[in-house]
Amino acid sequence: MKLSLLAGFLLRALFWLLLFLLLWYAAGSTMAMIVGWPAGALMHLLFPSWAGGASLAGTHVDLITGLRMPRRAGMPAGSVPMLSPEADYLTYGYGLPLLFALFLASNARHMFGKAALAFFVLLPFQMFSLIFVWLKQVAIVAGPAVVGQTGFGEPAREVIALG
Repeated sequence: MKLSLLAGFLLRALFWLLLFLLLWYAAGSTMAMIVGWPAGALMHLLFPSWAGGASLAGTHVDLITGLRMPRRAGMPAGSVPMLSPEADYLTYGYGLPLLFALFLASNARHMFGKAALAFFVLLPFQMFSLIFVWLKQVAIVAGPAVVGQTGFGEPAREVIALG
């Protein structure tokens, strides 16, 4: 039985996608480092008064901040809780294995050069995904006590929600 061109493409794409998802998942902590550290550095450049950079724990990228959270009942006296928003790289970086799978399934010319270029083109989008997740946690989820420390007004919060 001969497969149509579309069916053959879909089967190849599915095969390559499964393979690249496994490889991407195995390299998730390295990819989180490649995306997370520049995103943390950019946050520090944009908001030097409260953003200090990023720390990594596996595929989770935490933003280090100087933002104080309100104390909760049961916390020891004198303790100051600090906000540290977290984003999981695996949630926002899946486009890379998908794109590589589509390149290989389509038998594109110069696919290795295109894949390398695509890697660098996708990096800023992945960085901005992490940044907007952090900003959402800071400006929207954390509450008014934290928002007051950042200086975000209502228009800025709307842009963050849109992002």
